[in-house]
Amino acid sequence: MKCRFGSRLCRDGTACVLFSHICDGERDCQDGSDEEGC
Repeated sequence: MKCRFGSRLCRDGTACVLFSHICDGERDCQDGSDEEGC
């Protein structure tokens, strides 16, 4: 899967998340990878 500019692929490869939604306190990736290491 390829993500649009300004977003990142979740570690499990199932979805893309906007950079503004990474480390925002809400889990946007099913695997929670957008909230790891914040």
